[in-house]
Amino acid sequence: MKKTLTVLLSLAMTSPLVAAAETTACFQHNKSYYDTLSCLDKRGMDLTAQRDKLYQAQIDQLQKRLRDLETLIQRQQRNQQEKLDKLHQSQIEPLQKRISDLETLIQLQQRQLDALKRAAYQLPQSCRNLHQQEPTKVSGLYSIRVEGLQGDKPLNIYCNMDLQGGGWSLVYATNANQQELKSATEVTPRSARYFPEQIVRVLAAQATEILIIDADKPSRFIKSVDKFPIQRLRALQNLNDPKELTGRTASAHWQGTEHDSTAYWCKPSSGGYPTLLYHANCNKYGLFIDNQRLSRFNYSSSNHAMSVYIR
Repeated sequence: MKKTLTVLLSLAMTSPLVAAAETTACFQHNKSYYDTLSCLDKRGMDLTAQRDKLYQAQIDQLQKRLRDLETLIQRQQRNQQEKLDKLHQSQIEPLQKRISDLETLIQLQQRQLDALKRAAYQLPQSCRNLHQQEPTKVSGLYSIRVEGLQGDKPLNIYCNMDLQGGGWSLVYATNANQQELKSATEVTPRSARYFPEQIVRVLAAQATEILIIDADKPSRFIKSVDKFPIQRLRALQNLNDPKELTGRTASAHWQGTEHDSTAYWCKPSSGGYPTLLYHANCNKYGLFIDNQRLSRFNYSSSNHAMSVYIR
């Protein structure tokens, strides 16, 4: 009886409908008690095997679905990673090319800078030096590497290659229209410009002569004949001789067509640089005077564009 119940329970667990059908068939086709039990037992074992196969099939199906899901997830992850890699590569490659281009540009600029530095050190050191190297050069602006100036940048200097043997550097130029003088890093004839103190001081330190001309009529000039004027210009003091108590002719320090019109002023300049240059003349004869803005050799004459050169 206990075994019968076990078989029945097993059948019931397999499927209620199937178990009922199998039980009825055993009772109908077997008359004896033992044959019925034997039928029920056999039927129960078959159903249990079928149930196990069904479970195993379900388990196999779930495992296959799980594997398929894992494969799908892995494929999606690979696809996503590939997309990310392509996106990163598409962003990285232009950046890498930009960096490479910038590095190339920096190298090119460095080579150009090195070439400029080499060229700068090959530049003439003065208009006189340029005239000695290339005597056929005409008057005009030239790049000059001035020893003593800060930085490697050359200075544009107007070089007069025609007057008094050539090689003169223009440092000071007035204008016949009495235009106000201004400090500048580039001076040309009639520009009403002059080099600032530090540049004049360095240029004068390498020079030994001063030439002052009428730019409209270069044949009118005065030229220094000794070191006194250039020493004053190097020191940026007034050009008058401190030993003089009254205006004297400039015969001791200057020569030229305007020699007789040139005298030293009888007192030191109160205006400082650049008005010091007018003290090459006396009795208000000057290249430039603060109030009257005269630009002439002789007070009684009209204004002219005056130029001051050193060499």
